[in-house]
Amino acid sequence: MRILWSLLLLAGCKSADDYPPLGGGGGGGGGGFGTMVDAPGADTGGGDGTMVTGRVCLIADLRTPNACAATGAANITVQLGTETTMTADDGMFSVMASGGTNLVWRVSGSGLVSSTVPRSTSNNLPIITADLYNDILGANGVILNSGEGSLVLYASQGGAPLMGAAVTVAPAATYLPMRDTGDPLTWVQGGTGGAGVSWTPGVTVG
Repeated sequence: MRILWSLLLLAGCKSADDYPPLGGGGGGGGGGFGTMVDAPGADTGGGDGTMVTGRVCLIADLRTPNACAATGAANITVQLGTETTMTADDGMFSVMASGGTNLVWRVSGSGLVSSTVPRSTSNNLPIITADLYNDILGANGVILNSGEGSLVLYASQGGAPLMGAAVTVAPAATYLPMRDTGDPLTWVQGGTGGAGVSWTPGVTVG
């Protein structure tokens, strides 16, 4: 199981209708992500011995990617390029910077759904438990095929969640994009919801 995460920072438009559809999709080995619009450029690092500090954010709700558990996130594997490290109990980690472009974070651990996150100026890496993931899948009647995962997009405008942004995924996923609701387990078809979140299950992740 794998979840692909992407943060979309939107600026300069009056409403969600002013934007083209937000895009995303799967890629071999979990390397596909949503388009990053007006987002800060990725600091790829030069592989010169610089240490990068970040946090694996163990969350209990897909709608709140920064609400990290204070404990229980120890010994999670974090990989950036060719460099690998392990987390402390609160999810904090340090890893050697890896040179290159289009780098991604890969996060995995026992009882967790593996996460793939594009490298950006934020080193907050959300991850959820397999139990929560299965609860979400079951509550929405989703059955994933072998080699499929999910794409989760967070859209914001001016620091606030962007509601009603249309989402398209290419190549097409098994299921249409779904938006968040007032219930953490219930998702319905459509663009981003009140929390600015879109979840597309059934993307090809390799």
